[in-house]
Amino acid sequence: MPAHLCHPLHPSDTPYCGVYILCSVTLNLLSAKLLFASLVASSVSDKAGLQCTNVKATGSYANCPSDLTPMSCACGNACGSWDIQNEQTCHCQCANQDWSSARCCKIGTN
Repeated sequence: MPAHLCHPLHPSDTPYCGVYILCSVTLNLLSAKLLFASLVASSVSDKAGLQCTNVKATGSYANCPSDLTPMSCACGNACGSWDIQNEQTCHCQCANQDWSSARCCKIGTN
């Protein structure tokens, strides 16, 4: 093993030299993969964005437009219990709801 590739604390004729080189190569490959993933994510985020709208309704149900998905819900009368039904509708679970709302989103391209 060439001495210049080994860690200064481990001469090239020890088993530690091979381990050091293997670790160095592995870390360099991981760094390259992370850099590539970062570049891809940056490229995608330049072309895509989250498109959202709010929907408010009277009663216990707020329906998102068909091309959007509910991300969160809010309810009147201090009700904190809600669920999303059929991937389209916010449902406030407390009785006697005066209003409900949905935050509806999709990933779109610019």
